[in-house]
Amino acid sequence: MKVALSDSQSGLAGADLPRDIEVQVYDQFMNPVENGTVRFIPLAGGLVDGSPSFSDVTTNGLGIASARWTLHSDTTTDSLAATVPNFATTPDTVVFVAFVNPGRADSLAPASALSDTGKVNTFLTNRFTVKVFDSLGNPTPNVPISFSVVSRPLGAQRDSLSVYNVQTNSIGLASTRLHLGTKLGTYQVRAFAASTQPTSILFTGVANQPDSADTLIITKGNDQTGTVAQQLADSIQFKVTDQFGNVNSAVTVNVSALNGSANPSTGTTNSNGLFSTAWTLGQTSGTQRLVASLPSFPAVVSDTVTATANPDAADSLLLVTMRKLPFDSVAAVPGENITFVVEARDQFNNLKPNATVRFAPEFGYNALFESNQLVSDDGGRVSNVVKTDASRSETFFRASIAGIDTLPLHIFHIQYVAKSLRDTVISPGDTVSFRLQLRNTSPNPVTLDTSNTILSFNDGAHSFSAALNGAVTLPANGSDTLRFDSTVVDSNFANTTYTPDLSIKGGAADSLLSGSITLPINSLSIFNVRVTQITASVIKVARGDSFTATMRVRNEGPETVNVDTSQTTLNIPGLAAS
Repeated sequence: MKVALSDSQSGLAGADLPRDIEVQVYDQFMNPVENGTVRFIPLAGGLVDGSPSFSDVTTNGLGIASARWTLHSDTTTDSLAATVPNFATTPDTVVFVAFVNPGRADSLAPASALSDTGKVNTFLTNRFTVKVFDSLGNPTPNVPISFSVVSRPLGAQRDSLSVYNVQTNSIGLASTRLHLGTKLGTYQVRAFAASTQPTSILFTGVANQPDSADTLIITKGNDQTGTVAQQLADSIQFKVTDQFGNVNSAVTVNVSALNGSANPSTGTTNSNGLFSTAWTLGQTSGTQRLVASLPSFPAVVSDTVTATANPDAADSLLLVTMRKLPFDSVAAVPGENITFVVEARDQFNNLKPNATVRFAPEFGYNALFESNQLVSDDGGRVSNVVKTDASRSETFFRASIAGIDTLPLHIFHIQYVAKSLRDTVISPGDTVSFRLQLRNTSPNPVTLDTSNTILSFNDGAHSFSAALNGAVTLPANGSDTLRFDSTVVDSNFANTTYTPDLSIKGGAADSLLSGSITLPINSLSIFNVRVTQITASVIKVARGDSFTATMRVRNEGPETVNVDTSQTTLNIPGLAAS
């Protein structure tokens, strides 16, 4: 017996070989044996003529017996034996082999875990792998597989695959590796094979870890307005994210209040990457600041949180200036208008806008204010004007915040010293150097403007004025003499009494002091004393003799004139007389 045909064929698993298996039986003389029986026996699980055990086939006229061999279902080498039952042959048994190839790709299945997790912008540790099988479950090589990322979180970038198109290997496997994108969330990868059922497998990559903390964002509470030393209405909230905007949880945040205090000043972000703190403002009004930082990432610092701290309620009044002097007691001319500025402050000494300030004279004094009530400006200040009480030697008044604080203010009037004017009796045409005294009752010295402090009077047709002859500073709580330039009295002045006026102008720091003092009524007299007749007791007199001369004088003024005999002389050329 010998193999006649079809040994070592290749075929698909579970399928018939392309050609039947044949053996030829000879007798001892090498003649074909007709009508002999040949038994075909599957050795590895295949079928012969549809039978899994054996098939007996009768040889034809050429001594040939043939059988249909259906290969077994896996891809291992299959074998089939042929023998002549009840006869000894050489060889006794003929063994056929067949090489089994997998069948057509039929199914696609995952060969790895369907999901994996990792950090954004990194490759997952595990690969996504599929396996292709034929209909009998045999791995199928050389099947084209395509991989693609079919969904990603909103806004994600940089996701990719290590392999996009590949053929299954010798054991039917194909794989790729997912590089996660920049956003936390789910990325889906599809493996696709055109000829299988199903045609695709979905794998899931989950980016559940953000990158390192990179940014500290202010999400709530910036640019609030509050009151000094009080907690802001809204908490300050920060959000920690990585470089891609993903939130970082469980990150320690330190808060530094550059003004006031934060509570808590340190803590960790929640699952949404958020951390909140309450900010109590400092005691200074204006812009206040707070920043946050990450101690584990020193380079990460938030933008500066700012808040506007408004002053607390008005608590006190302070004088700024009175007639631009920083004193609560100043000198003034009676009846002078004095501008003064006060400011309202809170308990922390912050300037307080919109505070209502009232003004009133002290008991027993009269003072007229431009406004009896004012509201402080944005700088906490009010400016007012008071007209001093000309009937008194001083004007005392106060500024107040209702029920809280009172600021006493004092104006001391510059006064003419009674009967200090010299000269008080003059004649038209005289050259006069007037002088008088002023008293300064304030606690501060007062400098006068030499050229603009003027003594004057007039008769309606003619006028007289004289400026100070030199610098004068009235001492604090004291008096000084004012001396005026020597000035000619117009010879046409009417003979009568006059009431001089003293115009006072301050100098240096007192340059805003300005006003006039009217001297007592009729304190100055102007008139002529005319010699109307001179007679002698004799007409002629010898040298060495005595004689009497009589002079008649006419007083043309309203005042009695006392003659100083020691100063009254008669001059005769060549003689001396008294």
